[in-house]
Amino acid sequence: MAKLYQKLQNSLTSYGNRPKTILTEQIFGESVYIFRGQHKEIPAWYYVLVPLSKVADAEALKSDKSINVTDFGRVIEYLDNRGNTKQMFGLGIDPPKMFQTWIIEHYGK
Repeated sequence: MAKLYQKLQNSLTSYGNRPKTILTEQIFGESVYIFRGQHKEIPAWYYVLVPLSKVADAEALKSDKSINVTDFGRVIEYLDNRGNTKQMFGLGIDPPKMFQTWIIEHYGK
């Protein structure tokens, strides 16, 4: 199973899929939040821009509860090197370091 996660992560972070341009602009009063959970029984993560008024609600979530992350904010979208629109979402426990660094550089988290 670990090999499957590694293959998925490697395919996600190929050169063509790397973030190039921000599509989801952060506005005043929003904070970057990472939601971790499962997608079809596989660990998954989402980077979401959450209004400050909903951060406490996001922090209070139980990990076993099924949620829709768009109820809390906007999933970050970017333009990849192939010109495709992508959501900042992936399979695995943690996002690849490349995405973590990109989020810090562009959203200051």
